[in-house]
Amino acid sequence: MNWISTLTRLTLASALCATFTLVACGGGGGDATTDVPTGGGTGAGGGEPSLQVLETSTQFAHGVALRSDGSVIAWGRNDDGQIGDGTQVMRPSPVAVLGADGARSVAAGALHTLAVRPDGSVVAFGSNDHLQLGSNGSARLLAPTPVTGLDDIKLVRAGSRFSLALGNDGRVWAWGDNLRGQLGNGTINDSATPTPVAGLTDIVDVRAGDAFAAALKNDGTVWVWGQNLASEIYIGSPSSTDLKAPQQVPGLTGVTAIAAGDLHVLALRNDGSLRIWGNNEYGQLGLGHKLVHTVPVALPGLSGAAKVFAGGLGSVVVAANGSAWAWGDNADGQLGDGTKQARLSPVPAPAFVSAEHVALGFTHTQITKTDHAVWSVGWNKWGQLGDGSTTERLQAVPLSAVVAP
Repeated sequence: MNWISTLTRLTLASALCATFTLVACGGGGGDATTDVPTGGGTGAGGGEPSLQVLETSTQFAHGVALRSDGSVIAWGRNDDGQIGDGTQVMRPSPVAVLGADGARSVAAGALHTLAVRPDGSVVAFGSNDHLQLGSNGSARLLAPTPVTGLDDIKLVRAGSRFSLALGNDGRVWAWGDNLRGQLGNGTINDSATPTPVAGLTDIVDVRAGDAFAAALKNDGTVWVWGQNLASEIYIGSPSSTDLKAPQQVPGLTGVTAIAAGDLHVLALRNDGSLRIWGNNEYGQLGLGHKLVHTVPVALPGLSGAAKVFAGGLGSVVVAANGSAWAWGDNADGQLGDGTKQARLSPVPAPAFVSAEHVALGFTHTQITKTDHAVWSVGWNKWGQLGDGSTTERLQAVPLSAVVAP
């Protein structure tokens, strides 16, 4: 399986609801709700409140999860030490990450992992082929190692081979791969030294795509930088020039949340509507076609959205009442609807009903429910579903209990 190869996709089946209205459609009716797993504390948390999972992160073939007591667990592919257990052994079940207790935020790149420590410092582990660990001295690190020069950090995000950190002061720091200008410092030189993204202040959230980033300011505007090969992320005149410094997305205001996939962006507005733009080769914009959109467009019929998630080549929206819709690539069953049928328009998504957090990879998805249980679905060659197996799953399965390395 080549995780970035172009695959043959199927056409969209008939929509299950005449109008995409999250509140009215309720996630597809009784069947959507009835068939959704609800957890029950049998996963990594064991049902104990102190061990409940708050969020997960994934991208290629490993996953990492932050629990409510600040402990960190990880699972899946581990060739470069991205699990952080001091080994390079694949882990189909979660194991504890060494030296990451008290974490505040976690993020998984393609082959590396980041975590924020209790004192606001950042640690990194895994592949360092583009200096994404903030170190010049090693090709990989098998256990969490401090990233020099960072403190008072609120959260971390990871692109494929670059890293981002958002400080409590509203500044964004970046390091690692910079071939596409994804560090936002005006150059295309890789860097092991975290540096502030040029001109960005008052940022409340930041998201990383494959080789681009998007940031949300406290005034409700959105800023983007990095890869722009076919104007996938920039709003304006068509251009194939990558953005080496942040540019504001014109005409987009009132945004309360953002999400980034491989090469597309979602913006949730304060009225519950969604604006979406970027690459659309796999229908990840949900517009019923595969045309690229270089300006934000509304997703027709959408109302009542409360949470938005994007990753790889897909997108998910969850309403305040827990109903959910998904669209995009589904070649490995990562949309959790029991099929491998591509979805060019939003369809009711039983696997994501009552999701608190969704982490979409390229070929699999991790779902953290409101009861803090974690479920996974999709491709599983390297144990990235964390269910103790390497078996592909077309229906969501619970994360297995944490095991000793």
